[in-house]
Amino acid sequence: MAAGGFLFFTGISSAQAALPTFVSCGAASGNANAITLALPASISTNDILLMFLETAAQTITVANQNGGTWTQVTNSPQNEGTNTSLTVFWSRYNGTQGNPVTSDSGDHQVGAICAYNGVVTSGDPWDVTSGDVDTTSDNSGSIPGATTSGPDRLVVIVGSADDDADTPITAVSNSDLANISTARVNAETNQGNDGGLTVFDGEKASAGSYGATTITYTAATTKGMMTIALKPPVTTIGNGTNPSSSSTAPGAVAVDLDSFTLQTNYCSQADPSSDTVSLTTCGIPVTTSQVQFKVRITPKSHANMPAPAGSTYSVTGTVTSFTSTNSQSGSDTNSATVTIDNASPANVTSASGTAGDAQVSLSWTNPADSDFHSSVVLRAASAVSDTPVEGATYLVGNTIGSATVVCVVASPTASCTNSGLTNGTAYHYKIFTKDTNANYSATGVVPTGSPFTPSTSIITSGNFSSATAATGIPTPSVAGSSESMTVSGLSASTLYYFAMKTSDEAPNTSDISNVISTTTSAAGTPEPTPTPATEAAPREVSTPARIIKVSFSGQAYPGAKIEVLRKDTSAEDARYLTIPLERHEVLSDGSFDLSPGALIVDVYFFALRAEDKDGRQTRILPFSVDLSATDKLEVKDILMPPTLDFERTRIRKGDSMRIIGYATPGDKTEIEIDGKIISVASPSKTGFYSFTTTTPNFSFGSHYARVRQVGSGGKTSNFSAARTFQISQLLVPRADFNQDNIINITDWSVFLSRWSSKDEKIRSTIDMNADGKIDIRDFSIFIGTLVSQIK
Repeated sequence: MAAGGFLFFTGISSAQAALPTFVSCGAASGNANAITLALPASISTNDILLMFLETAAQTITVANQNGGTWTQVTNSPQNEGTNTSLTVFWSRYNGTQGNPVTSDSGDHQVGAICAYNGVVTSGDPWDVTSGDVDTTSDNSGSIPGATTSGPDRLVVIVGSADDDADTPITAVSNSDLANISTARVNAETNQGNDGGLTVFDGEKASAGSYGATTITYTAATTKGMMTIALKPPVTTIGNGTNPSSSSTAPGAVAVDLDSFTLQTNYCSQADPSSDTVSLTTCGIPVTTSQVQFKVRITPKSHANMPAPAGSTYSVTGTVTSFTSTNSQSGSDTNSATVTIDNASPANVTSASGTAGDAQVSLSWTNPADSDFHSSVVLRAASAVSDTPVEGATYLVGNTIGSATVVCVVASPTASCTNSGLTNGTAYHYKIFTKDTNANYSATGVVPTGSPFTPSTSIITSGNFSSATAATGIPTPSVAGSSESMTVSGLSASTLYYFAMKTSDEAPNTSDISNVISTTTSAAGTPEPTPTPATEAAPREVSTPARIIKVSFSGQAYPGAKIEVLRKDTSAEDARYLTIPLERHEVLSDGSFDLSPGALIVDVYFFALRAEDKDGRQTRILPFSVDLSATDKLEVKDILMPPTLDFERTRIRKGDSMRIIGYATPGDKTEIEIDGKIISVASPSKTGFYSFTTTTPNFSFGSHYARVRQVGSGGKTSNFSAARTFQISQLLVPRADFNQDNIINITDWSVFLSRWSSKDEKIRSTIDMNADGKIDIRDFSIFIGTLVSQIK
């Protein structure tokens, strides 16, 4: 630095909060029915309460919060699927809440509440969580590790068992955690198929990863296991509003060089009794440097807010006075406005339903509320009088009083089918709406026609997919053989209809067969012979030497290619053959109209297949036609299924997943994942659609997705072929080149081979950061991933 001018900085020290500490656990409780769990002793306001529950692989909720704010912890539940499930809820102690009560999960429930002090006083109390299940009945279990973002974490360790030993878990081991405790609490019950759990904790002083935790069980058992890394409050330094860069001269006055802020947790007051809040215990340190502090508010829980229909509350807050030893100046006059939304959403409208064979189908119009989230449908044996609990989240099969949750439908879907019902029984329904803040409509709506009484009805091509599928269908014999089967388990003196479809190995599915009906006899009476519901006269096929014109028209996606495939019945083991020159480009509005040339008289099997402008192909759309009795065949209003692709087929849990493809502009594209339609996308003018979702709630392993489109008139296409994607435990799944869920020397060899390849398509597979370039950054990412895997 030039003589005559000096710059210097003084350090700013900030003490890091100490590790959170264990306080105590309440008495364990177990029963065949709902249980009341005791709060721990010696707890203080803002202590974190963790409720640990074990069930027989059954869903459990907190039925009575009793003033608490009990919410499920991320990665809970860990459900082994048959014998045991571990569920963990948490609440920040507010000084007044009482002992909570669980729901009745079915077979049994057992659990306890433990308290922890010195945990962050706002937001989620954990840094990271991890969990796993073990379906093997033995004495050892392993919980996956996790990576903390900061130091001084107390890692709570808990495991459940389908065993009622006095100490379900005898030992815990993890070399990355210090001072692992003895068992904090053991909870066990011999009710039902019995079960229990044990809780421990260990210390993670420095930020970073902690590996798998090994736990030893008293007896052989299947398992549900979790770790929860609790974080302390911290003092944080951050960027303020920095001054602009400038020039200065020797001997000039001081100029601003930097600005920063300090943020910390100092003091709070729960449930203020007036609009003026006096914070008398803050003790805020004041220096000659300007420091930024924040005023925060925490809304009351749903249980402590006004009952539905509620309202919205707009809150502002400024500092109007303070106490200090110095003279005072300045003022705090501006504040943001925080709106607390406790207002019920509007009801659905135009709700109606129809009864079918052992099912009821409901539809409605969703409200126009901007924060509308989903609809919850309740069913009961009499008029539904129960209402959802504000703030609660329900799953299909949950009970609310005497009502059962039969559908939970996310926006924008506005329909559902309740199946598995008993024909001849009346069912009552009521539909409630829920907004994004977990407020429910105040009254709900009874759909027109309720109660509904399911009954059998004639089968048509329109309702074939919703009819009850017969079981015990025999394996098909060779082509041309006759087949028969007996349908059992039917009710006496009941009219039934039967129809069938066939499919080949493609699979191409036939149209619906003729429909037969029969009434079962009373017990002990011989069954009558089934009679056709519609009789068709025998058809004589003639083959005159004439030429047939065939045409196809419908909707696909702009720029796509439509390919016509054909096979006839005269060739043995006939396969689909592409008809020459019949590869037609779809118009800009998504429409197509093509003719596969002149054909001679015969029975043909046709199929259409579309290929979008990026080369993705649909599955074939098959149908058959007898051209022996007509000179012309026109097939209109065909709706091709959309194409489907993934931006990545292997995704790290918690990362975003993007689904892309093409559909008809103006139509709606329904996205289904693992058998459940979860969203609707609108294609652009080019037909391109995309859908992005995060994956924290997806289980590790394979999942599948498929899509279909719904035309403006309500016509629905077939689903696309299902495609699978993987949710991986690896930090960088794309580095696992041989897809064995391990990144090791084999993947290193593949990486080096592709690095030196001159084929850019091959090289693109090692683009670790997905920036479209292969450079030293990708090399560094792979090496870092390999080293972390070895550790």
